[in-house]
Amino acid sequence: MTETVQNNPAWKRYELEAEGHLAETYYELSDGVITFVHTEVPKELEGKGIGSKLIKGALNQVRAAGLKVIPQCPFVKAYIEKHTEYADLLKYIRATHRVRKHNLSPRFKTWFATTPHSAATNSTWTARPLSPTTGLHRAK
Repeated sequence: MTETVQNNPAWKRYELEAEGHLAETYYELSDGVITFVHTEVPKELEGKGIGSKLIKGALNQVRAAGLKVIPQCPFVKAYIEKHTEYADLLKYIRATHRVRKHNLSPRFKTWFATTPHSAATNSTWTARPLSPTTGLHRAK
């Protein structure tokens, strides 16, 4: 049984073998940005932390490779929201309908609005206070 997360670039996925089953998270890679699109954990492994271990290992490899992350997969998004030490890997986009559509959790919105980001120094992101009524960024 393999206990380490392996990158399988031919299948565009990270893999973790446990108890004879394979958990996978699929991605797309383009211009230094990795987009996690789907994560699969077999029913036999659910509730054992295998999915979290898979995503943690994948994000550690992504960090080592110097890539940025777009978490389209709800599981990866939730993992990063819960483990904010990986938030620096996120690829920031302009505050448009796409950011609002992600419907971030209140805990992550608070962290996101109050934490200085390296991306805040370039033209693609400006941190602004959250609206108390909608929970979204206020317009300038």
